[in-house]
Amino acid sequence: MKKTSIPSTDPSVIPVRLTDVTERTALDWARDQGEADRLINDLTDYLRRRRRRRARLIATSATALVLFAAIFWSTWRGEREPSSSLIAATVVVLRPETRSLPDGSVVELHAGTEIYVDFTGPLRRVALRKGEAHFQVAKDAQRPFVVVAGGVEVRAVGTAFSVGLGAKRIEVLVTEGRVAVERAVEPEAALSESMAPVAEQSATFGAGDRIVVELTAGVLLPASVPQVTFLSPTEIEEHLAWRVPRLEFSGTPLSQVLLMFNQYGRVHLTLDDPALGRLQLSGVLRADNIESLLYLLKSEFGLTADNLDGGIVLRRR
Repeated sequence: MKKTSIPSTDPSVIPVRLTDVTERTALDWARDQGEADRLINDLTDYLRRRRRRRARLIATSATALVLFAAIFWSTWRGEREPSSSLIAATVVVLRPETRSLPDGSVVELHAGTEIYVDFTGPLRRVALRKGEAHFQVAKDAQRPFVVVAGGVEVRAVGTAFSVGLGAKRIEVLVTEGRVAVERAVEPEAALSESMAPVAEQSATFGAGDRIVVELTAGVLLPASVPQVTFLSPTEIEEHLAWRVPRLEFSGTPLSQVLLMFNQYGRVHLTLDDPALGRLQLSGVLRADNIESLLYLLKSEFGLTADNLDGGIVLRRR
């Protein structure tokens, strides 16, 4: 049956196309032939089978994904070296807090240390409120660098030293150049605009000197006399061991552990058998403490250490 259109005499009315009401669908034909119920049942079965195939496909894909992950994990753990990104996630380097000061000097802060920096006056001035800090001072002959702690001033121009403030003593350790240790001036004099602070009882000390000034109830006694001892390089390292990075390993392959120790230590470590590199290590060790590492490898894995050509070779017993 052909479709017809009824024109409108009113120009404001949009013509509408009408469909012959006698036009029939496939479902109408099936109903006339008594096949409507069978057609509906066939369509329902087809849709049900299609949903089942889709569910099986999703389940199969999920199983394959889990199996692939399990194979990958097993391979990573046993037969292949981890990628560099995975290795990096198993090593944490713990360092003391380091700050750059306005003049280019660098200060390292032991855990819990508090300082206050004031470079607005004629001196580069740092107040140590508590804890211990090591200073690498930038050279500036016109502006001495002064650290104030517990009534004591430590002055330097371009040198390196540490200052520790405890409840009963102040300790200064000179690691480079020379410093002056003296009693601090009164706060009012230090803030005078007409003159730079003038210290009392000044004495200078060189690299290796350890200066200790006793306190009573946290206060410097008027007659306190510094106690001075000279330390060897090894003793200095022990006193400043807190500056050495700590390496925290968590299931880290031994090959990567040795790379980290070779980066920070003075002795080169190698493996007799590359397969040993897959051994995994967990713990926290000082980056320069080779002895602790060797002891751990011996007790945990039965490895021995042999000196060879200035380095250390690790092998199984």
